[in-house]
Amino acid sequence: MRDLVKRKRVARPLTLIAFGSFLVCFPLFNYVNQILIFNLSFLQPLSLFQRMSYIEILFLFIPFIIGLGILLVKKWGWWLFLIYSVFLIIYNVQTIIFKPVFVNISALAGTLFGIGALLYFIRKDISAPYFKMYPRGWRGQVRNPIEAEIIISDQTFRTKDLSESGFFIFWTDCPFDPKQEVDIQLEIDKEKLKMKVGVVRIDKNGVGMAFRNITGEFRDKINFFVQNYEITNSKIN
Repeated sequence: MRDLVKRKRVARPLTLIAFGSFLVCFPLFNYVNQILIFNLSFLQPLSLFQRMSYIEILFLFIPFIIGLGILLVKKWGWWLFLIYSVFLIIYNVQTIIFKPVFVNISALAGTLFGIGALLYFIRKDISAPYFKMYPRGWRGQVRNPIEAEIIISDQTFRTKDLSESGFFIFWTDCPFDPKQEVDIQLEIDKEKLKMKVGVVRIDKNGVGMAFRNITGEFRDKINFFVQNYEITNSKIN
């Protein structure tokens, strides 16, 4: 039996799930922490809120909404997180300057966490799914910047990147729609291979396509071609 392989995307990276879940649960953790700091009863939240400023109360509850937006892959969740991170960093820096030493440690940790999370979320491979008009996941395999000849609808293209899962080509006026299947001809090592691909991404830069129902033999050919391409170019450079 042939080893049929269909390219898959990761629904959500594990780091993203962990981070979104942390934000959803964070208001509860923060509430318990504040109750312990002020030595108050857990059953009297109003006593705590009366000791907090409006911005502190906002910072207490808004992570829950942001976490939901992150986990549900919503654009507003991404933007809300960005705004929240910037304000959190500014607020914590202010706390480090004006508050007592024991509070500074917590604020410093929060600042470092905010900066790290911000750098993670602005990465193109992480932020891209939040801005697509159609659902897409996160790429499960690394695409290598490798050129190969592709023929689609009697037009010849050169791939921008290539992996065993698919490829990306520059095609600004692509007539196809997302999820549409297309017949192509791929040339690797002077061998012309005909197959079907699915359109998974269309943007201003080009089109991302995924191989459909490929065999294990084809996957091995792609990997061998990619490895030889990288070795050859590393020797040249």
